[in-house]
Amino acid sequence: MNIERFLSWFNSTGVNIENVNVSYSNETGFGLYCCQSLIEKDSLILSIPEHLFIKPSFKNNNLTGFEHLIIYL
Repeated sequence: MNIERFLSWFNSTGVNIENVNVSYSNETGFGLYCCQSLIEKDSLILSIPEHLFIKPSFKNNNLTGFEHLIIYL
């Protein structure tokens, strides 16, 4: 899976990814971190540590806990 496919999957969840960067690890897959410097009123900035990478599944609905969290948000 490449970064473009990961971003396509993540964009399909309806989550705003403005100021979000993607990281990749061979061992754990893709992850996200926020580069926004200012916190705006009524906004939540979610950063996921590198060791807790999201691993989206395109073949089944077995989502990880963080995938469920991202979809919920």
